[in-house]
Order: sequence, then structure tokens, then C-alpha cells
Amino acid sequence: MLYNSLSNVFIKIDEIDLLSLLQQVQAANSDSVLSNYPDLKKDLVKAKIIVESDEQEILRIKYLQRIIRHDKHVIPLTVLPTLSCNFKCPYCFEKKGKIERMNKTAISGIVKLVKTIADENTRKTLVNLTWMGGEPLMNFNDMTILTTKLQETNVNLQAKIITNGYLLTKNVIEQMPAMNVYLTQVTIDGLKEQHNKTRMHVKDTNSFDKIIENLFISPGFIEDIKGDKKGSVKCEFDTTAIKDFYKEMFLRKVTNYSVYPRNIVNECAVRSPNSFSIGPKGELYSCWENIGYKEHIIGQVDKDGKVFITKELEYLRYMLCADYLDDPKCLKCFFFPICSGGCPEKRIRNEFCGANFDNCSMHKKHLEELLDFHYYKKYKQ
Repeated sequence: MLYNSLSNVFIKIDEIDLLSLLQQVQAANSDSVLSNYPDLKKDLVKAKIIVESDEQEILRIKYLQRIIRHDKHVIPLTVLPTLSCNFKCPYCFEKKGKIERMNKTAISGIVKLVKTIADENTRKTLVNLTWMGGEPLMNFNDMTILTTKLQETNVNLQAKIITNGYLLTKNVIEQMPAMNVYLTQVTIDGLKEQHNKTRMHVKDTNSFDKIIENLFISPGFIEDIKGDKKGSVKCEFDTTAIKDFYKEMFLRKVTNYSVYPRNIVNECAVRSPNSFSIGPKGELYSCWENIGYKEHIIGQVDKDGKVFITKELEYLRYMLCADYLDDPKCLKCFFFPICSGGCPEKRIRNEFCGANFDNCSMHKKHLEELLDFHYYKKYKQ
């Protein structure tokens, strides 16, 4: 079996000592040793196992990533309708007290910012809107107001909500299609006992049962409880724990989620000058991971949709620094480019804040085991 991360192919070749042949190609820096295997050579070139130039492939990847980063036809937009929350999780910035609403300046500014970019584009603009908080559903009214105004700008709007799920009423759920919400991400910290220790409601000591009840309150809201190839489970575990979690869930037949690496040209929105994380007062954050922390407010969106950057150094670091495409270690890694370098925000904190985040994917550290498991799932069951 042979796996290649450039093309993400996983192939089985019989009767030929492929490893020996590839080692000869590498030693000779020539594919002439494959002259007796024309069909094999053709397949290896097609699968990008043999390439004309490593430099050429790296430059092609850099070129495609730069295009994605500066594509003005896609606007990744994160909006916080409120910083208030009905939970008191110990690890969060939590803002208690009176529910904070969006001011009219922020709503007007967001709409005019989107419209200005969209009017300059030669084709219809896609707005990828993410609702966050605080708990966004605590200010559902402003969510509906802003959605309506964005829909009137004649953009393609697709939205998702990141919520603790406590306020997912039937009325809210049934309004989601009209708000172009295609995905709802509910944050749960493990099973009931663990969740109720770390995801504490301000009054309810058993938020877990309420959240689970809400998920089934409207028929059809959960289309497939087992998940599919588009679903994912993201946990703050180490890579070994994530790998074991996926395998265990599959063996228990809870999910059909694939452990095979995904071959996608992916780019985090934080690298794009057309991406915006905006708070309820129009404040602009460097990344949605930094939402709620005043020290990471890097600018402001005014009522006319104009963006003013007040912390240019931090802004430019997020745009340009700690880039995996410029990291010699990443460029030489056997798993390049399929991991896309991991989280840029964590890379930046490693470089400038003395952090020590492990940014490598679970596939890199457990690739052979996961490929064996994938093969077992697909061909041996």
C-alpha cells in the first residue's frame, strides 16, 4: 500500500517492489529506471507520486492559497450579536448581567461594508456568516434584523450558528431556513456529568438534559444523528485522544465519519483581508478565537461600513506572519500540504506570545494506523 499526501491517493500495487523502484528514482533523480514499467510510470505521474519538480509543486500550492486569501467574491463574516451569555463556563470571558444588544451603528456598518465589497465584484458575492457570542441566541431579534438587511444586498448568504443550545426553541429552529442557516454547531463538553461541571448555566445545574431535549424539539432539525462524511467532531484533546475517539465511535456504530485525510485546499479566514470578526458595537477582532478580549480589538467598523485599523501590527501579523507556506519545517514535512498548516492563530501565538501549541494534525502523528483502519473499514468489513 502506498499513500501520497500531495494528491491524497492511497493505492495498492501488487507484484512489484514499488518501494525499491521509488528509492532508485530518488537516488538517480530520474524516472528512467521506470522505463520497463510504462503503465506504472503513467499512474505514478498521474497520482503525483513522481513530479517534475518539488519547487514547482510548492509554488503552485502557494499560488492557489494566495488566490483564496485575496478572493473578494467570498466574505467570511463572523458577527457577535451580543457578548452576554446565559452560561458561566470557567474558561470563558463570560459577560453577565443585562443582555447586550447590537447598536444601530454596528448593524448599518456591517450591511454597508458587505454591500461595498459586493458592488465592486464582477460576479455575485458569497457571504459565509457565522453567528457567535457570548450566546448569540440571547439576542435573536438582532440576528433576524441583520439577516434581513444582508439578504436585501443581493448576495449569496449562507449562515451557521455556534450556540450552547440552551435557547434552541422550536420557534428559533423553524426560523433558521428563512435566515439561510444551514448548520448549527452545539457546544457540549463531554457526557452529562463532565458537561455539567464545565458548561454551567447561570441557574440550571443540569444544562445537559435541556440541550439534548432542545435538539429533538423540532422534527427534522437533526437530519442524521449518526453524522456523515461532511460532519466533524472537534475536541480540545490531544491528537491521540482524537484519533481514539473517532475509532471508538465508528466501532460502536455511532458515526460513519471517515478517518481518511481530507484533500481540500483550505485556508483559515484569519489570513484574508476580506474576513471580519465584528462585535456588537462594531469592534473588529483579530480572530474569532480572540472575541470578547479587549486587548485583541484591532479596529472598528463605522456606520458607513468603513474599516479603521487601530492596531496595525497585530493585524499585519495575522495577515502575514507565522505562515506555514514560509516555514521550512512544514515545507519539508511528509504530510505537506494536506494539513494546511494547522490553526494560524495558534501559530502566531507560538511565534509572538511564547505559546507552545502543537499545530500538527492527528493524521500526521497516526497516519499509518488511520490508513490501516480506513482500509479495514472499506475493504475488510
